[in-house]
Amino acid sequence: MREQAQVEMAFAKQQQAMASPSAASGGAGGDPCSLSSSSCDGTRLRRSELTLRCVAVIASVSALVFLVTDKQTRSFTIYTSTVIQEAVFSDMKALVSACITLGIVAFYSVLQIVRCLCGPSSTSITPSSATAWTIFLLDQVMTYLILSAAAASAQSAWFSEQGNEGFKWMKVCYLYKKFCMQVGTGIIGSFVTSVAMVFISAISAFNLFARVDYAE
Repeated sequence: MREQAQVEMAFAKQQQAMASPSAASGGAGGDPCSLSSSSCDGTRLRRSELTLRCVAVIASVSALVFLVTDKQTRSFTIYTSTVIQEAVFSDMKALVSACITLGIVAFYSVLQIVRCLCGPSSTSITPSSATAWTIFLLDQVMTYLILSAAAASAQSAWFSEQGNEGFKWMKVCYLYKKFCMQVGTGIIGSFVTSVAMVFISAISAFNLFARVDYAE
C-alpha cells in the first residue's frame, strides 16, 4: 500500500509538471484577445482605422496626380489652316472641384494618421466627448464631399464619352482618348477614396454611439 501511494504521488507530480508549462505559456505569451475581448476589439479597430486612412491618402493623392497632370494636344486641319487644341482638366469644372476635394481629403487624412500614430486613437477617446464628435462630424463631411465630387466627375466623363443629344453635346473622347483614359483612372481613384471614407465614417460612428451603449 505504501509503495502504491508513492507511485501515485509521483505520477501526480509528473502530470502537474507536464501541465504547468502550457498553463504558464497561455498566461504569459498567449493571445491577448483571450484575456480581454474589449481590448482586442479596440486594437483591431485602431488598426482598421489606420489602414483605411492610409488607403484614403494613397488613393486621393494618386487620383489628384492623374487629374492634375492630364493633358493632351491635338492638331486639326480645317480647310487650309491648322488648329492646335489642348485638353486639360481645368476645361471641366467638375474635375476642378474633384481636384480641390481630393486635396482636402488627402490633407485631412494625413492629419488623422498623425493623430492615430502620435496621439489618442478614436477607440481610446472618451465616447460622446467633444473630440469624438468632432472626428465623427469631420469624417462625415469628408465622405459626402468626396462622394459628390466623384459622382459629378463620373457624370461629366460619361457625357464626354457618350455625348448628349438633348443638350447638343458632342462626343469628345474619341478625339482625346489618352486624356479621357487618364481622367477615368483619376475618377476610379476618387471612388476608392470614397469607399475608404465610408468605412472610416462607420468606425467613427461606432466609436461615438456603439461604445456609449456598451458603457451604459
